[in-house]
Amino acid sequence: MSKIYPSEKGFKIKMTVTDETGAAVDLTGATVVLEIYQPDSKKITKTATLDTPAGGICSYTTTDTNDFTNAGEYKIQPKVTL
Repeated sequence: MSKIYPSEKGFKIKMTVTDETGAAVDLTGATVVLEIYQPDSKKITKTATLDTPAGGICSYTTTDTNDFTNAGEYKIQPKVTL
């Protein structure tokens, strides 16, 4: 878990997409969209970058000061299209 301050940009959210057994999903050729739920339950979507597709690793680097404007806990759900 990381602390991110409101309106901060330039930080990287990195994750490994896994299946129900905990094994990494091969993301080669996939599109990963991150559904980010803000503390007020508002949802924003961002397209992830595939860092190591075969290992299921993707990320999103914030580029906009409007990405994380509310203080609190955010939840991120990756949606994968193969």
